[in-house]
Amino acid sequence: MFCKKCGKEIGDSAVICPNCGCATDNYVERKVVKKEKGSSLVGWSIASLVLSFIAPLFGLVMGMGFKPIAIKENNWKAAKLCIAAICLSVLSLGVLFYVMYFVLNIIETDVDSILGWVYNIYWRRY
Repeated sequence: MFCKKCGKEIGDSAVICPNCGCATDNYVERKVVKKEKGSSLVGWSIASLVLSFIAPLFGLVMGMGFKPIAIKENNWKAAKLCIAAICLSVLSLGVLFYVMYFVLNIIETDVDSILGWVYNIYWRRY
């Protein structure tokens, strides 16, 4: 094989010419794999979605914090995940507060009033 630039003979497996440094047909350029611009933002959005189940208040704060950034960067996948995290956090907080209110009301009332309430419901039916 001969070099295209200087015309000297080079080995068939040579990647560059040892005389002039010109690339041969065997030279393969490495393609640099660029990381997707918003991939870390999608990761944080998924984290806020997971936190919506475990700690709804943190999921709500993270979702509300990352949503404007995702929209600004036109990363709609991350924005949708943030919106889902916000909705799920609000729902989880609502259920949590409802259960806490119900449980705390039962604890405050004494047993006699609960039995009286059940007794009144039972006898009003018949």
